[in-house]
Amino acid sequence: MLSYIDRNVTDNKETRQRAFNVKLFNNELPTLEKLKDRFPKIYENDSCIRCNLEKEDQVHVLTCPKNLIDIHSCRNKLINLLVSKTTTVACGDTCKNMCKTLEALKKLHIPRDVSTRDADHLSFIDVMLELIPITVYDIVLQKVVTHESTNQIIDDVFNQFKLFLHTHIWKDRCTAVKKWETENGISNNKWKKKVRNETLDTTVTSQTNNTDNNSVLNNTTQDLYIIMLSKIAVIGLGYIK
Repeated sequence: MLSYIDRNVTDNKETRQRAFNVKLFNNELPTLEKLKDRFPKIYENDSCIRCNLEKEDQVHVLTCPKNLIDIHSCRNKLINLLVSKTTTVACGDTCKNMCKTLEALKKLHIPRDVSTRDADHLSFIDVMLELIPITVYDIVLQKVVTHESTNQIIDDVFNQFKLFLHTHIWKDRCTAVKKWETENGISNNKWKKKVRNETLDTTVTSQTNNTDNNSVLNNTTQDLYIIMLSKIAVIGLGYIK
Protein backbone atom coordinates (compact mmCIF):
# COMPACT_ATOMS: atom_id res chain seq x y z
CA MET A 1 0.00 0.00 0.00
CA LEU A 2 1.67 3.19 -1.18
CA SER A 3 1.90 6.28 0.96
CA TYR A 4 -0.04 9.36 -0.07
CA ILE A 5 3.22 11.15 -0.83
CA ASP A 6 3.87 8.64 -3.62
CA ARG A 7 0.70 9.50 -5.54
CA ASN A 8 -1.18 12.51 -6.85
CA VAL A 9 -4.66 11.14 -6.09
CA THR A 10 -6.10 9.97 -2.78
CA ASP A 11 -8.71 7.27 -2.37
CA ASN A 12 -11.64 7.63 0.05
CA LYS A 13 -11.83 3.90 0.73
CA GLU A 14 -8.12 3.76 1.52
CA THR A 15 -8.42 6.89 3.68
CA ARG A 16 -11.10 5.24 5.80
CA GLN A 17 -8.99 2.09 6.11
CA ARG A 18 -5.92 4.07 7.19
CA ALA A 19 -7.99 6.02 9.71
CA PHE A 20 -9.31 2.77 11.17
CA ASN A 21 -5.77 1.34 11.45
CA VAL A 22 -4.40 4.39 13.23
CA LYS A 23 -7.35 4.78 15.60
CA LEU A 24 -7.37 1.07 16.41
CA PHE A 25 -3.70 1.16 17.35
CA ASN A 26 -4.08 4.31 19.48
CA ASN A 27 -7.33 3.23 21.16
CA GLU A 28 -9.16 6.12 19.50
CA LEU A 29 -11.95 4.41 17.57
CA PRO A 30 -15.15 6.42 18.17
CA THR A 31 -16.78 3.81 20.38
CA LEU A 32 -19.74 4.73 22.57
CA GLU A 33 -17.33 4.84 25.50
CA LYS A 34 -15.39 7.59 23.71
CA LEU A 35 -18.50 9.37 22.49
CA LYS A 36 -20.01 9.49 25.98
CA ASP A 37 -16.75 10.89 27.33
CA ARG A 38 -16.62 13.56 24.61
CA PHE A 39 -20.33 14.38 24.37
CA PRO A 40 -21.88 13.50 27.76
CA LYS A 41 -24.94 15.67 27.09
CA ILE A 42 -25.72 13.73 23.91
CA TYR A 43 -24.68 10.17 24.77
CA GLU A 44 -26.12 9.42 28.19
CA ASN A 45 -24.65 5.92 28.47
CA ASP A 46 -21.98 3.85 26.77
CA SER A 47 -23.70 0.47 26.65
CA CYS A 48 -23.39 -1.43 23.38
CA ILE A 49 -26.55 -0.72 21.37
CA ARG A 50 -26.28 -4.06 19.57
CA CYS A 51 -26.10 -6.54 22.47
CA ASN A 52 -26.95 -4.30 25.47
CA LEU A 53 -24.68 -6.48 27.59
CA GLU A 54 -21.53 -4.44 28.19
CA LYS A 55 -19.91 -1.06 27.78
CA GLU A 56 -18.88 -0.52 24.17
CA ASP A 57 -15.16 0.03 24.37
CA GLN A 58 -12.65 -0.96 21.71
CA VAL A 59 -12.23 -4.53 22.94
CA HIS A 60 -15.99 -5.03 23.03
CA VAL A 61 -16.36 -3.80 19.45
CA LEU A 62 -14.04 -6.61 18.31
CA THR A 63 -15.63 -9.28 20.51
CA CYS A 64 -19.33 -8.33 20.63
CA PRO A 65 -21.56 -11.43 20.28
CA LYS A 66 -23.57 -9.54 17.65
CA ASN A 67 -20.62 -9.30 15.26
CA LEU A 68 -21.09 -11.03 11.92
CA ILE A 69 -17.97 -13.08 12.66
CA ASP A 70 -16.77 -14.31 16.04
CA ILE A 71 -13.31 -14.10 17.54
CA HIS A 72 -12.53 -17.72 16.62
CA SER A 73 -13.11 -16.91 12.95
CA CYS A 74 -10.79 -13.93 13.28
CA ARG A 75 -8.06 -16.10 14.79
CA ASN A 76 -8.44 -18.70 12.04
CA LYS A 77 -8.25 -15.96 9.43
CA LEU A 78 -4.98 -14.62 10.83
CA ILE A 79 -3.38 -18.06 11.08
CA ASN A 80 -4.45 -18.97 7.55
CA LEU A 81 -3.01 -15.70 6.22
CA LEU A 82 0.30 -16.32 7.98
CA VAL A 83 0.58 -19.87 6.67
CA SER A 84 -0.47 -18.93 3.13
CA LYS A 85 1.89 -15.96 2.82
CA THR A 86 4.81 -17.85 4.34
CA THR A 87 4.26 -20.87 2.10
CA THR A 88 4.46 -18.74 -1.05
CA VAL A 89 7.95 -17.60 -0.04
CA ALA A 90 9.33 -20.71 1.65
CA CYS A 91 9.41 -24.29 0.44
CA GLY A 92 5.97 -25.84 0.90
CA ASP A 93 7.25 -28.75 2.99
CA THR A 94 8.81 -26.44 5.58
CA CYS A 95 5.37 -24.97 6.38
CA LYS A 96 3.65 -28.32 6.75
CA ASN A 97 3.17 -28.06 10.53
CA MET A 98 3.13 -24.27 10.76
CA CYS A 99 -0.63 -24.09 11.27
CA LYS A 100 -0.51 -26.42 14.30
CA THR A 101 2.47 -24.51 15.70
CA LEU A 102 0.60 -21.21 15.52
CA GLU A 103 -2.58 -22.69 16.96
CA ALA A 104 -0.61 -23.95 19.96
CA LEU A 105 0.94 -20.56 20.77
CA LYS A 106 -0.17 -19.18 24.13
CA LYS A 107 0.11 -15.65 22.74
CA LEU A 108 -2.62 -16.50 20.22
CA HIS A 109 -5.00 -18.16 22.64
CA ILE A 110 -8.52 -16.83 23.15
CA PRO A 111 -9.25 -16.07 26.82
CA ARG A 112 -12.42 -17.24 28.52
CA ASP A 113 -13.39 -13.66 29.24
CA VAL A 114 -12.91 -11.90 25.92
CA SER A 115 -14.16 -8.58 27.27
CA THR A 116 -11.01 -7.76 29.24
CA ARG A 117 -7.24 -7.61 28.74
CA ASP A 118 -4.67 -8.97 31.16
CA ALA A 119 -1.28 -7.26 31.12
CA ASP A 120 0.37 -10.37 32.54
CA HIS A 121 -1.26 -12.85 30.16
CA LEU A 122 -1.39 -11.50 26.65
CA SER A 123 -3.72 -13.14 24.17
CA PHE A 124 -5.26 -12.95 20.72
CA ILE A 125 -7.22 -9.90 21.92
CA ASP A 126 -3.94 -7.97 21.94
CA VAL A 127 -3.12 -9.22 18.44
CA MET A 128 -6.46 -7.87 17.20
CA LEU A 129 -5.39 -4.53 18.65
CA GLU A 130 -2.28 -4.58 16.42
CA LEU A 131 0.31 -6.04 18.78
CA ILE A 132 2.36 -8.79 17.15
CA PRO A 133 4.02 -11.46 19.32
CA ILE A 134 7.72 -11.84 18.68
CA THR A 135 7.11 -15.60 18.76
CA VAL A 136 4.95 -15.27 15.64
CA TYR A 137 7.63 -13.21 13.93
CA ASP A 138 10.27 -15.81 14.82
CA ILE A 139 8.17 -18.68 13.46
CA VAL A 140 7.89 -16.92 10.10
CA LEU A 141 11.59 -16.01 10.16
CA GLN A 142 12.51 -19.64 10.76
CA LYS A 143 10.65 -20.61 7.58
CA VAL A 144 11.85 -17.87 5.21
CA VAL A 145 15.30 -17.24 6.79
CA THR A 146 15.73 -13.53 5.96
CA HIS A 147 14.42 -10.60 7.97
CA GLU A 148 13.52 -8.77 4.77
CA SER A 149 11.16 -11.53 3.66
CA THR A 150 9.76 -11.90 7.18
CA ASN A 151 9.06 -8.17 7.47
CA GLN A 152 7.26 -8.20 4.13
CA ILE A 153 5.13 -11.20 5.12
CA ILE A 154 4.20 -9.68 8.48
CA ASP A 155 3.40 -6.40 6.75
CA ASP A 156 1.17 -8.03 4.13
CA VAL A 157 -0.57 -10.35 6.58
CA PHE A 158 -1.49 -7.70 9.11
CA ASN A 159 -2.58 -5.22 6.46
CA GLN A 160 -4.98 -7.88 5.17
CA PHE A 161 -6.04 -8.82 8.69
CA LYS A 162 -6.85 -5.22 9.62
CA LEU A 163 -8.82 -4.88 6.38
CA PHE A 164 -10.69 -8.04 7.39
CA LEU A 165 -11.58 -6.54 10.80
CA HIS A 166 -12.60 -3.25 9.23
CA THR A 167 -14.81 -4.91 6.61
CA HIS A 168 -16.45 -7.63 8.70
CA ILE A 169 -16.71 -5.97 12.12
CA TRP A 170 -16.24 -2.20 12.17
CA LYS A 171 -18.33 -1.28 9.12
CA ASP A 172 -21.30 -3.33 10.33
CA ARG A 173 -21.00 -1.82 13.81
CA CYS A 174 -20.93 1.72 12.37
CA THR A 175 -24.03 1.02 10.28
CA ALA A 176 -25.89 -0.14 13.40
CA VAL A 177 -24.76 2.86 15.47
CA LYS A 178 -25.64 5.37 12.73
CA LYS A 179 -29.13 3.88 12.49
CA TRP A 180 -29.49 4.11 16.28
CA GLU A 181 -28.25 7.72 16.26
CA THR A 182 -30.76 8.67 13.56
CA GLU A 183 -33.59 7.04 15.51
CA ASN A 184 -32.55 9.06 18.57
CA GLY A 185 -32.09 12.36 16.75
CA ILE A 186 -28.29 12.35 16.94
CA SER A 187 -27.06 13.40 13.52
CA ASN A 188 -25.89 17.02 13.55
CA ASN A 189 -22.09 17.22 13.75
CA LYS A 190 -22.17 21.00 14.27
CA TRP A 191 -24.47 20.49 17.24
CA LYS A 192 -22.09 17.88 18.62
CA LYS A 193 -19.19 20.32 18.31
CA LYS A 194 -21.14 23.06 20.09
CA VAL A 195 -22.18 20.75 22.92
CA ARG A 196 -18.63 19.45 23.28
CA ASN A 197 -17.19 22.97 23.51
CA GLU A 198 -19.74 23.91 26.16
CA THR A 199 -18.88 20.78 28.11
CA LEU A 200 -15.14 21.45 27.95
CA ASP A 201 -15.72 24.98 29.27
CA THR A 202 -17.49 23.74 32.39
CA THR A 203 -15.99 20.33 33.18
CA VAL A 204 -12.67 18.57 33.17
CA THR A 205 -12.73 15.81 30.56
CA SER A 206 -11.52 12.48 31.85
CA GLN A 207 -8.36 11.17 30.24
CA THR A 208 -8.36 7.78 31.89
CA ASN A 209 -9.68 5.99 28.81
CA ASN A 210 -7.50 7.77 26.26
CA THR A 211 -4.34 5.76 26.72
CA ASP A 212 -3.04 3.84 23.77
CA ASN A 213 -2.83 0.07 23.53
CA ASN A 214 0.76 0.02 24.76
CA SER A 215 -0.17 1.25 28.23
CA VAL A 216 -1.72 -2.09 29.12
CA LEU A 217 1.68 -3.76 28.82
CA ASN A 218 3.95 -3.99 31.82
CA ASN A 219 7.74 -4.13 31.61
CA THR A 220 7.77 -7.91 31.32
CA THR A 221 5.19 -8.29 28.58
CA GLN A 222 6.58 -5.42 26.51
CA ASP A 223 9.64 -7.56 25.82
CA LEU A 224 7.43 -10.26 24.31
CA TYR A 225 5.80 -8.13 21.66
CA ILE A 226 6.59 -6.29 18.49
CA ILE A 227 4.36 -3.26 18.14
CA MET A 228 2.78 -2.92 14.73
CA LEU A 229 2.58 0.73 13.67
CA SER A 230 -0.01 1.53 11.03
CA LYS A 231 1.32 2.72 7.67
CA ILE A 232 0.31 6.35 7.32
CA ALA A 233 1.74 9.19 5.26
CA VAL A 234 5.51 9.33 5.76
CA ILE A 235 5.60 7.23 8.93
CA GLY A 236 5.72 3.89 7.14
CA LEU A 237 5.89 0.54 8.90
CA GLY A 238 7.83 0.26 12.14
CA TYR A 239 8.75 -2.52 14.52
CA ILE A 240 9.76 -1.79 18.09
CA LYS A 241 11.81 -4.64 19.46
